[in-house]
Amino acid sequence: FRLKYGRNFTYGTVEEFRGKRAVVRVSYDICSNVKSGLYVVESFAKIKRGDLVKISVERPMLGLRGAKVRAILGKSK
Repeated sequence: FRLKYGRNFTYGTVEEFRGKRAVVRVSYDICSNVKSGLYVVESFAKIKRGDLVKISVERPMLGLRGAKVRAILGKSK
């Protein structure tokens, strides 16, 4: 499953932002192995509250504890 359907990004909604940091709400994503919750991430794109954004994910080798959300790559359409 991981080799065929896995990906290194997920989608989330911007709850708050200040400067280069943002709080993003992410729902559970089986393809990227991300747990749901609020994450504080860095932003490399211009965003505003309520935007749907694409977020990079760092996946561990075995993936037993889930992936870590790293940074906002850009807005999603």
